[in-house]
Amino acid sequence: IWVRAAGEAVQDNEGKITGIQGAFQDISARKEAEASVLESQRRFRAISDTIPFIIWTAEPTGEIAYANRYFIEYANADTDLPPAEFWQPCLYPQDLPGCLNLWSQCGWRVPMAPCAGIAVTRWRGTDARLVWHCARYP
Repeated sequence: IWVRAAGEAVQDNEGKITGIQGAFQDISARKEAEASVLESQRRFRAISDTIPFIIWTAEPTGEIAYANRYFIEYANADTDLPPAEFWQPCLYPQDLPGCLNLWSQCGWRVPMAPCAGIAVTRWRGTDARLVWHCARYP
């Protein structure tokens, strides 16, 4: 059982502590739900990190929300950069402006608008070869 406790000291008019008041709350269901989500995330990462395909998702701000191990290794991504930027050096420099333009126009606004944007860009892998990639924007 998981319990959350909250309490405070009760003082008299002179500031002397005369007691304690508080409450307990059973948070077992919340903790079980959190554990289930964490286990699901762990399984997803284990699966996605073992396949030789690039898997990534991004937030509307452009920050990478998730990138599998293959993405990081393939692109030699600098994860010390801000999440909105660490993938950008991987793109061929001439392709970056068009990709960012499509990103800003194609549904990355509130409310999300339907869009069938597709960016075809060249990515430089760790072997320095340029390889064509296609990314679909929702």
